[in-house]
Amino acid sequence: MTLQLLVIEDSQLDYDMLVARLALQGLAAHARRVESGPQLRQALADQAWDIVVSDHHMPGFSSHEAFDIVRELADKPPFIIVSG
Repeated sequence: MTLQLLVIEDSQLDYDMLVARLALQGLAAHARRVESGPQLRQALADQAWDIVVSDHHMPGFSSHEAFDIVRELADKPPFIIVSG
């Protein structure tokens, strides 16, 4: 089974490290990175996600805003906030 992973992250390097870490643990993931509210809304409209992982502090977009967007879904995926 491949995990459908949506990552809200402004750093490409941090995103790459997260996906690589999952692969090292034997978790296959189809991952997508977004970094703004409009991108998040589009990704949520495009497909269902097994889990959403969000950076806490990003320029112009916060994990609180991201959580509010995900919370609007009828079928809410788990939402994890990571920081530093």
